[in-house]
Amino acid sequence: MNYTTRFAVGTGALMYFALGFCPMKVRLTGTSAGNRSEWWLTTPPNDGLETTDSTGARVLDASDGFFLVHFSDPNDPENSTITTLENAEWYKANGIGIDDGVLTNTNAVPFVLEAWGMTFPVIRAVHDGGDNCNTYFQDSSVDFQEAGVSGGQSWIIINVTNDDYAYVKAVQKPAGQTKYCRLTVAEDSSGTATTAADFDDNDVCVVIPRQYAQQPLSGLGAMT
Repeated sequence: MNYTTRFAVGTGALMYFALGFCPMKVRLTGTSAGNRSEWWLTTPPNDGLETTDSTGARVLDASDGFFLVHFSDPNDPENSTITTLENAEWYKANGIGIDDGVLTNTNAVPFVLEAWGMTFPVIRAVHDGGDNCNTYFQDSSVDFQEAGVSGGQSWIIINVTNDDYAYVKAVQKPAGQTKYCRLTVAEDSSGTATTAADFDDNDVCVVIPRQYAQQPLSGLGAMT
């Protein structure tokens, strides 16, 4: 697993780090005050968890956080073109961006950055294919094929909003779309198509390889 640490001084302004890999988790720790900021690949972009040293309170900051980026030349980050990425574009990411309002990015306050690389692909996606979708999930901003997702029930989709799961039966590019953004789903590992999966707009889902899913899956509700 990739892992790196960096020393930096907060600026109170937007900053970036070239890591050389896509991070699964990032943590900033202030070396004087001891404040801490954290982010995971399943956390929405520009969000982050903040822990204040003086109170120990840990809260979600939904306005300032972290986001994936791509450096055109990670060996020369100062002269690179930096492109902001969606979480699902993990396969392009080689760095992290830090918003100006992140707690540990305080002007003139030193901090240590730690970043852990991915051990398996995790794709966070948000349904935008309409309400009451019973046979498929769709996020038109994500190309699941490029993200490495395949059909044949080898991947699991977990609907975090509804606390249920299904198997990925196939990856499709719907008519009028430019990306392979639709996942038809199955209720079992044999590929029985769902008829009541009930995806609604804004449902947050995570797609992971089947072998990395929690066991037993019966702890979640099965889509049918």
